[in-house]
Amino acid sequence: MKRISALFRVALVLLAGVAVVSAQVPLEKEPHHKTLLDTLQMRILEITVNPGDVTLDHRHEFDIATVALGSASTRTKLPGADWSAPRNRPVASVDLVEYTGKPVVHQVDNPDKTPYHLIGVENYRSEEHTSELQSRFGI
Repeated sequence: MKRISALFRVALVLLAGVAVVSAQVPLEKEPHHKTLLDTLQMRILEITVNPGDVTLDHRHEFDIATVALGSASTRTKLPGADWSAPRNRPVASVDLVEYTGKPVVHQVDNPDKTPYHLIGVENYRSEEHTSELQSRFGI
């Protein structure tokens, strides 16, 4: 009886993992992330989350630098977690998030009254290249 119970728990964990993976979409299929250019070295995205909109669960696999084209607040949510506190991105602010080697799945919510609008550049290159950019531009 204990063996069946342990097997049942393992099956539930595996099933939950499959449900989380199947609920996410690749970044290029997330409707709020529009690909403007895709080369062997980088991808340029226009990201727009209108007031009251929430993105689908989507996966980031490559480092991305973003520039805010307008001021807005957003919240993020990892699968199975609560929403983060709102974060304000002022116009022209720059952000670099390292995902290469440590991908993340999340959702973005715009509770603000203005669109969350960014240009993002994903770096398809190695981690070493990202470190070089950070030191060169102080990001």
